[in-house]
Amino acid sequence: MNKKNKKVISVLSTLALLSFVSTGIFAIPNDPNSFYGDVTIDNKIIPDSTLNYYLNDDLIGTKDIKNSKYGIKFDKVVLTGKNGDNIKFEFDSSSIDCASATSTIEYTYVEGEIKKLDLDFSGTNTCADTTEETETETDAGNSGGGSRGGSSSGGSGGNSNTQTEDETPLNETRTIEEIKNEKENENSNHLRTSSLIQNTQKDSTGQVEDIEVISAEKSTDEQTNLEIKKQITNNALGGNIIANTSKSLFGVIALVLCLTSFIVWRENKKRNLRKNKKAKLTDSEIESEIISKDENETLDDNDESKEN
Repeated sequence: MNKKNKKVISVLSTLALLSFVSTGIFAIPNDPNSFYGDVTIDNKIIPDSTLNYYLNDDLIGTKDIKNSKYGIKFDKVVLTGKNGDNIKFEFDSSSIDCASATSTIEYTYVEGEIKKLDLDFSGTNTCADTTEETETETDAGNSGGGSRGGSSSGGSGGNSNTQTEDETPLNETRTIEEIKNEKENENSNHLRTSSLIQNTQKDSTGQVEDIEVISAEKSTDEQTNLEIKKQITNNALGGNIIANTSKSLFGVIALVLCLTSFIVWRENKKRNLRKNKKAKLTDSEIESEIISKDENETLDDNDESKEN
């Protein structure tokens, strides 16, 4: 094997290695499948807990559930696979005590999809019942205090009536005590009234806060949707750039391979021409030698005849 053949083989092996590496580097990955949404058990909201997600029965990761939602803003459930893969969501019942799920929710993988998937698990959920019992006890305490205030005010009214009916100098000591009791009752009623007003104000502020939270969630959802659209557009542009780059690279590799094959063909042709020339030269040399030998033999024969 001569030096030129070695060079050609080395060039071809280098090009093959480059094509293999380029296919690995510029291979276009599959677009992921992303999820976000609400989480409920038995159609009831749940406190902060944990959600597990699987791809083809393999545990991929966990996500925190906050305010009965998962995948908030940029913390979405992101899975990378191929179309038709099995996705499974599982509620981690060990994360809270008041709720447990007896089922899982499955979904089919769709490449590049950003899905708002609300998860409603079957099971038991007593978290909301516990909250309602606490609120009921609080309301009962407030109503009891109001009824006691009303009865005390009624008693004060009766004392005032007796005071007006029995205005005699002999009952001056008793009327002073009644006046003190009336003042105390008025003070207690005033305190109860102020507490009721404060509770009413708290309720109104709570409602305002709820409205503000709802409006903030709507605005964040709109921002999230816009960001998702931007992300999809950027991913599409990036995929097109990578695809065009890989196509151009494959075109360059094909062109280089064509040029290399042409160079090899031309070198082989030149080599064959050289061999043919050498073969012709050797044939002509043999013929000339034979002719020269014949001539010499004829000369020798002539010389011998002359001598005889």
